[in-house]
Amino acid sequence: QFLLDLGIARPPAAAAPTGRVVLPEPGERVAIAGGSREHYRMPPRLSFSQLRSYDLCPWQYRFKYLLQIPVRGKGTLSFGNSIHLTLQRFFALVMQRQAAKQGGLFDGLEESAAATGGRKTLGELATAEELLKLYDEAWVDEWYDSPQDREEHHRRGREALVGYFERLLGAVVRPKHLEVGLQLKLADDERGQTYAVSCKIDRVDQNDDGSYSIIDYKTGAAKDALSSDDKQQLLIYQLAARSAFSAPVRDLTFEYLESGTRQTFLGSDQDLATLQRKVLAAIREIERGEFVATPGPVCKFCDYRDICEFRQF
Repeated sequence: QFLLDLGIARPPAAAAPTGRVVLPEPGERVAIAGGSREHYRMPPRLSFSQLRSYDLCPWQYRFKYLLQIPVRGKGTLSFGNSIHLTLQRFFALVMQRQAAKQGGLFDGLEESAAATGGRKTLGELATAEELLKLYDEAWVDEWYDSPQDREEHHRRGREALVGYFERLLGAVVRPKHLEVGLQLKLADDERGQTYAVSCKIDRVDQNDDGSYSIIDYKTGAAKDALSSDDKQQLLIYQLAARSAFSAPVRDLTFEYLESGTRQTFLGSDQDLATLQRKVLAAIREIERGEFVATPGPVCKFCDYRDICEFRQF
C-alpha cells in the first residue's frame, strides 16, 4: 500500500469475470443475531431426533449434528435402551411362536384359542419369567450416577415390564414389525426438491381388519394430555407408514410403561398437512444453515448448556 500511495506501483488489474459463483467451503460461517449462518453439506436424510433438536433450539442442533460435540452418557438413556431392546426381543419371540404350526409346544390350548378366534393370547405364547430373563440379558449397565441409582432403575424396569405383560396377558397381540425403519419422502414443490426423513418405529401391530397400529414405548413421565408438539413423532410415523404399508394406520399409541398408561390418537388429514408444512420449513432453514439460539427453559436440560454462550437459567 505504501508504494501505491507514492505512485511507484500500480494496483493489480481486476480479475476478468468468469461467470462462476464460488461458495465458501463447508465449515465457514457468518455471524448473525443470536447465532450464525453456516455453510455445510446438507445430510441426505434427517431423523425425527434431528428435527426435534432443531425445533427445540437450532443452536443445540448445531452443537450436536454440525460440530458433533460429544456428550457424557446418561443413565436414563441406558435405561430406555434396555427396555426397548428387551421388548424387541420379547415380541420377536412372540412372533416366532405365533408363526409356529399348531401342536407341539401348544397342545392342549385349543379350547382357549377358540375363545379368541383361533389366536393365542400373549399369556399363552410367553411368560413373565422369559420377559425378565431377556431384560437381564439386555440390561445396559452404564452411565448411572451410582450403584444405588443403577439398582433402582433396574428394579423400576422389572416392575414396568411385568406390569405391561400383565396388562396384555389375556390379549391377542399381533406384532407385524419390530424396530422397523421407514423413510418419509417430502416433496418441496416450490423448490423442486424432495427431502427424506428417516424414522424407526418400536412396534407395528396388525389388526383383524388388516389395518395397522403403531406403538412407541416411553420410559419417561406419562402425560395426561398431548400437545401438537408431543404428537409430532407419531404423526411422522403415520405419514411414513401411509406410503410404506398397503393397509391404513388405525391408531397411534404412546405406551408409558412405568405408569401403566397410554395415549392413543390418529392424525387427521389436516394434522398431517400442517406437520408436513412445519417439517419442510425446518428443513429449508437447516439447508440454509440458519442456526439461531432460542434460549429459555430448554437450556436447563440441554447437554451443551455449559459451553453455550446464549444459555439462560
